[in-house]
Amino acid sequence: MGSWISKIGAGRLLVGVIGGLACLIMLGLPGLAGVEGWKVLHIAGVPALEVPFMDLRGVATWCEAAAEGIDPAMIQTSIRMPDGTQQPNFLMNYPPVVLALRHVGLDSNSIGLLGVLLALVYAGAVFYLMGRIGLRAGWVWLLLFLSPLSVLLVERANLDILVFALFALALALRGQPALAGVSILAAGAFKLYPAAGLAALAMRPGWKGVLFAVAGVGLFCVYLACCVPGLGSIGGSLAHQYKSCFGSDVAWDILSAHGVSLGVNERLVSFGLKVGAAISCLVAIVVGFLMAVGSPGCSVSGRSSFAFWLSAPMLIVLFLLSNQMDYKWTFYLFMVPAVLEMVDSSGRFERGLGRFWLASLLIYSYWTFFSGEESLRNALWKQGVMWLVFLATCGLAGMLLKSHLSKKSHSLTQ
Repeated sequence: MGSWISKIGAGRLLVGVIGGLACLIMLGLPGLAGVEGWKVLHIAGVPALEVPFMDLRGVATWCEAAAEGIDPAMIQTSIRMPDGTQQPNFLMNYPPVVLALRHVGLDSNSIGLLGVLLALVYAGAVFYLMGRIGLRAGWVWLLLFLSPLSVLLVERANLDILVFALFALALALRGQPALAGVSILAAGAFKLYPAAGLAALAMRPGWKGVLFAVAGVGLFCVYLACCVPGLGSIGGSLAHQYKSCFGSDVAWDILSAHGVSLGVNERLVSFGLKVGAAISCLVAIVVGFLMAVGSPGCSVSGRSSFAFWLSAPMLIVLFLLSNQMDYKWTFYLFMVPAVLEMVDSSGRFERGLGRFWLASLLIYSYWTFFSGEESLRNALWKQGVMWLVFLATCGLAGMLLKSHLSKKSHSLTQ
């Protein structure tokens, strides 16, 4: 019994058991209480919609339109709801490759089954990502896994779940950089931004990772060139969206939506906030780099380091670009293994920054449980918390960058 638990990990077992029970309660409670499921999710702090899996429904509608010879990137489609009504859909804001999902059975009749499968894929990817951990780390992971923003990703059945799973697969294949690169590029083909995960290959020990990272960037540039006509609609699909979003200038969109005008040019303010975020990012990276202690710098395991670099560059860039839906918060989970190791390190600065990052991330992830975004004050405070997460992430990146460079320098002198 003891060897079985140690093989799985006591913390991982804790997340599996309690997390599974929580999911069963959330699924069964609406039927027992005679209320609609989305209302129960609202009580849990999840900004759920009245119909589940809406993001997947939108993609299914695009697939059905494409099968009929309609270009969903040019012609707006309508989602067929379970009660037979039609709801306006967005113009397709994914690369055209997403339409290939119709060949694996994605249509309006398969939404329920595929939505549940995506939920299971997400749970499995998180279960693998956390690794064999102790009970203390298990409680942290449990809070993160059951957080409203984690549940939101599943409730929407967004294809970020596929990206998350492909990143987890890349982590499993980290010993084979070519195969890991293929997994990252596959994620990038669906959503573009995950291509930043190629940084994880470049941060591996040895020259092979750098070679495959450069090759991956080249292939991705070719892919982007093929997607040029639709890049504008993809990049601007969330412009001025401020509810359930984070980003460097989302606070300005919130002020504008509440009728607060400072008599200044909107584009200039937005640009200024992004420039300010970029400068702050560089400063935080430098501070983290300089404050890292020990030799060869702030050190974490190879697995945790690879997972960190899969998501950190991507999340930093997404924050700078702005207007990202809250469910992209889940990619911060790839940084958690490294941060937990830093919290247990001997360096005071590493421990302090790691704890600060974890606390800020947990506050943001549970914000909708304790406070909505209806009031201007609450919405702005929420953005302030994500700025703290962003800056702490940059600081952590600087510390691990120093570790990487120190190890390379050390290996060259051997």
